[in-house]
Amino acid sequence: MTIFTYFYLLNFLRDILILSQFLIIFYLALREIKKNLKQGFFFLLRFFLIFIIVFLLVGFLKDKFPEVRPLTYLGLGLKEKNSFPSRHTALSFALTFLLLYYDFKFFLFSLAISLLISVLSIVSLAHWPQDVIFGFLIGFLLALIFQEGLNFFHRLNAHKFKPKT
Repeated sequence: MTIFTYFYLLNFLRDILILSQFLIIFYLALREIKKNLKQGFFFLLRFFLIFIIVFLLVGFLKDKFPEVRPLTYLGLGLKEKNSFPSRHTALSFALTFLLLYYDFKFFLFSLAISLLISVLSIVSLAHWPQDVIFGFLIGFLLALIFQEGLNFFHRLNAHKFKPKT
């Protein structure tokens, strides 16, 4: 097995693991939709918005901080300079930490998947350890800021329309 085959197989596995996280989210969204249609769609909208925010922010950072991949650094090909930060890791941890607010069992399962994605990112020579660490920080902080922002607006809205007695 060549190093490129190894690289592409492990990256494909990372894609499959993120897909499994999306399947968890869709399962939970369908469960919410069965209970309450409006809340279920808002549940799904939250995950869609965090996905877009993380995807765009990481793309911006990859352009501003071009870094070669370990595979390129070792002279094994792939002349890409888009290693920093890890998009897989940032997306995975952002989705995981949003799940913390909804279902702890699925959060733990998703956390295990996120950790596996992080390890595979380094082992496959796709990312440096600092790429993965910053991907984790981006995912964690964006999920925290996003959820706290939603909570703030929910509290603001709840007090705004509170009937006077």
